[in-house]
Parts: sequence; C-alpha cells; structure tokens
Amino acid sequence: MIIVSIISLLFSLFLQGLVSNFQSYTIYDLSIFSAVYMLLTLVVLQPYFENDKKFLILILIFGILLDITYSNTFILCTCIFLAIFYLNKLLNFFFPYNLFTVNLFSILSMISYHVITFLFLIILNFDSYNFIILLKVIGCNLIMTVVYTSFMYYLIDFIYKKFKLKLIRE
Repeated sequence: MIIVSIISLLFSLFLQGLVSNFQSYTIYDLSIFSAVYMLLTLVVLQPYFENDKKFLILILIFGILLDITYSNTFILCTCIFLAIFYLNKLLNFFFPYNLFTVNLFSILSMISYHVITFLFLIILNFDSYNFIILLKVIGCNLIMTVVYTSFMYYLIDFIYKKFKLKLIRE
C-alpha cells in the first residue's frame, strides 16, 4: 500500500503543476479546475495508514516538495498539511470511511487550508486579499475537490481490493 500511496501522491504533485501551468488564473480570475490535489490525496489515503509515523513522513516529504516546487515557501504547506492531518485524525475516529465522509473531510480540509493560508498572509501583511475573494477561492475549489476526491477514493479503493493490499502498520 505504501507504493500505491507514493504513486498517487506523485500523480497529485504532477497534476498540481500541470493544472497550474495550463490554467492561467490570478486571484481575481479563478478557475473551477483549481484545487490542492496533494491535500485531497492525503485525505483519501489517511485511513489506509494505521501507523501515523509513516504517514507523517509522507506528509513531510511531499509537503516540502509541494512547498519548494509550487509555492516557493519552505514549510508553509507542510505545516498546514500537518494541522489538517490531526483534524482529520480526530474526525476519522468518529465517522466511518465512505465516499460521503471522505468528500466531507476533503471539503473541510480544503476550507481549512485556504483559511489558514489567508490568515497567515494577513498576519505577515504579505499579498493579502479580502474575505470575499477567500470565499470565491473556496467556492471555485469546491467542485474540483469533490470530483478529484471521489476519483481518488474509487481508484485507491479499487487497487486496494484488487491486489488485496494490507493497511500500513508498524
């Protein structure tokens, strides 16, 4: 299952770059195809890991890759991914793992990601934008979040069952 996780995270990393290169949007000209694909893949993969240590290593590695490659920050996305991991871990304890809850967790994760980024930019007074634009960004990301999460959920579930993979433990 670790190989499937790495391949799906690499796919998400490359898809993030591909989509950002082909859709030339700015903060005022948003696209419905925008999403944080890496975050959505992490949300889908989280229940397949019983070992938090291995999942946190994946979050650190791919968070830093995303930071360096696409956001030109060193640990911003990584820290946000870690915070969202703990939020989802708490939610996974109370809710079953199915398509509805995974999409709900993805939507909550996407909203958390954008709100934390928004607050971080305001606190540092760096490239800040207003609350209405934040709502537009979240609204534009909503469709692709549900579509991509559903796609990854079915794909990983299919691979998991087809090859009779095991959960990642110690």
